[in-house]
Amino acid sequence: MSFKHLLVIIFITNYIRVCKSDVTSEIESLISSLLEPFESLSSLPRNYVFTEEEIYNNTQDYLAGLVNEDIYLSGPQLIQKYGYDYEEHHVITTDGYNLSLYRIPGNGRVVFLMHGLTSSFVDWLTAGPEKGLAYLLAAAGYDVWMGNARGNTYSKQNILLSSSDSEFWDFSWDEIGRLDLPAMIDYVLDTTGQSSLTYVGHSQGTTAFFVLCSEKPEYNDKINFMVALSAVAWMKHVTNPLIQIAAQFDDVLYAVGKALGLNDIAADDDLKKILTLTLCGDSFLASTICSNVEFLICGFDFSQIDYKQTPVIFNHTPSGSSLKQLMHYAQLVLSGYFRKFDYGTSLNLITYGSSTPPSYAVDKITVPTAIFYSYGDWLANPIDVEEIRSNLKNVVDYYQVGLLTFNHGDFLWAKDVKTLVYDRVLTLIAENQP
Repeated sequence: MSFKHLLVIIFITNYIRVCKSDVTSEIESLISSLLEPFESLSSLPRNYVFTEEEIYNNTQDYLAGLVNEDIYLSGPQLIQKYGYDYEEHHVITTDGYNLSLYRIPGNGRVVFLMHGLTSSFVDWLTAGPEKGLAYLLAAAGYDVWMGNARGNTYSKQNILLSSSDSEFWDFSWDEIGRLDLPAMIDYVLDTTGQSSLTYVGHSQGTTAFFVLCSEKPEYNDKINFMVALSAVAWMKHVTNPLIQIAAQFDDVLYAVGKALGLNDIAADDDLKKILTLTLCGDSFLASTICSNVEFLICGFDFSQIDYKQTPVIFNHTPSGSSLKQLMHYAQLVLSGYFRKFDYGTSLNLITYGSSTPPSYAVDKITVPTAIFYSYGDWLANPIDVEEIRSNLKNVVDYYQVGLLTFNHGDFLWAKDVKTLVYDRVLTLIAENQP
């Protein structure tokens, strides 16, 4: 039996164990024997050793956070609570997706924030008013716009399709870059009367930007400065175990996932249970953190978790992403290239006119770009980030976060994200005027 087929069995048997109530003891025994070679995955969060004092303090902070009213407030309500006005806008893409944008109006230049995989605009807010990037930019006087990609909670409508249709979810971050971003950027510029905007992306928000300016080079003139937080394009050296496993049987997992109806990877409770069962420990802190799919993707930097704010973050994220988005990333790990979705030889010939997917022409990107990266990032390995840097023509800042354990999600929610990242972001935006 191949490694690929064994992993498929693990995935399917985990699905049975979590989702079905009539599993026999024989099947349970079989599942245990199949999972035994991968027991190391289950120990990831347990590798961090807490002192009794840390356990007590973190637990108390988390329990205190459970009474924070921000847990129950919507994104607009969070903006209003902390003293800012907001506007809600909508734009329809050429293929019918109804995308929402949220604005904190300001008199300064336009700054557009684009979230990552399984996220939404609210993730620029949930760190709180003292360190949420949207608040910091608004306080500095910028006209802040926040986009929402197709498929998340705030953009889950299509004028032609229902979100219950599998066809609705037949997209990756390629469509987000080619179709969603142009629609939102053009709308923002038309509404504000500005000729260009500053773009800040996190994770998939950077991937979509690279797609946009490669596929539609005219948008290089509409973006005056770009900040890439945890830039993701080349992924050959990714250390995320979930992505590594997915890469080993990407085509099979994609087929199995679609057959099981797992279209929305971030909103499906059964899938989250499977991932938690496979990758997480069972201590209070490990299970509390790992029960959220964001930490399964981002990694575990316990030193930067704001336990008081965690309940707020968890109530607003994850927010929806398609299985195809995850699988497209898995393909990048396997191929070692930053290229379009691989449909297999036959469909590639029909879709692209070649047996393999074409690579994105990132050499067409001319926007002045600042890249932030870290060594604890499970998705944006420094070796891969260097590949991005070497392929871009206009990198004006290349900054390693000064904390080795700083991970993918820390770019949004770390206790010290303001001093470690955002203070520099604000300085760079101020210095790089259009």
